[in-house]
Amino acid sequence: MAYSQKIKEEAFGYFSQGLSFDSMIKEMSRKRRKDFKLNRKTLEQWAKEGNWEERRAAIQRRAETAADKKRISTFTEFIEELGVIENQITKSLKITSPTSFEGGVNALLKIRKYIDALRGSRNTGLKSAGNNLDVIVGVIWKVLLEDDDIGPLLREREEYILEKIDESLEREIK
Repeated sequence: MAYSQKIKEEAFGYFSQGLSFDSMIKEMSRKRRKDFKLNRKTLEQWAKEGNWEERRAAIQRRAETAADKKRISTFTEFIEELGVIENQITKSLKITSPTSFEGGVNALLKIRKYIDALRGSRNTGLKSAGNNLDVIVGVIWKVLLEDDDIGPLLREREEYILEKIDESLEREIK
């Protein structure tokens, strides 16, 4: 029996989706008249002649490449938005120039208020970051540690500061 190119391409479509030859026969027969006949041997011949394995692999590679490009683009946008947030925070810290522990705590409180204000804003990286506070806090902590004025003080008193932050968060969350 002669089959049209359309039938062969439909079969390849199922093949490229990972269906077995038996499943392809059932699916294609289900869609057609009762007198439609297709057998495994015919499909195997089409697969060999049409180089289906290689075609499927090429399609999968193209799909993976496209998905990778999308992931890279999304990640790049996210990093750029985090950079904007980092710059805004750094700019804010330079204004306060904390040089003491109390100044550092005040800076952290101002940053917290700043983050709360950003959450309400529509045009910030926080919207696309979701409420991923781990990333945001990590960026803030990195900026603080890299600051020439407050960084050494934070590194020196890091354990104590983190303990105090945990205590304050526990009180606030309750």
